[in-house]
Amino acid sequence: MTENQRYYAQHGYLILRDFIPHDLIDAYLALRDRLDLGKRRFKDATPYIEHRELRDILVYRPLMEVIRELHAAEMGLIFALTGFRSTKRGWHQDAYLDPDEAVPRLASWIACGDVQSEDQ
Repeated sequence: MTENQRYYAQHGYLILRDFIPHDLIDAYLALRDRLDLGKRRFKDATPYIEHRELRDILVYRPLMEVIRELHAAEMGLIFALTGFRSTKRGWHQDAYLDPDEAVPRLASWIACGDVQSEDQ
């Protein structure tokens, strides 16, 4: 097992610090500014179809490689939750929400700014 696989198996999540290149995040934030979204989300769940700036982050090749490493499978992109909001909840997994027979899937949370946590 790789280090990522061991951590993921033990905790149910993986933290990749400074993983998404800043130029991709900056382009996405500029798009949000142009669209005057503020902290609101896009109107639909698949804005990555229309907006390359978001798609470039969500299907960032090194991210897809880590996902493949963890799940030994190709994963597709279904939808994106794009609202900007803070959470009081720490790092966690949502596997308990799915029945055992559910199609394998995962969620990725991508910070678009600095995040402070007791886990650092």
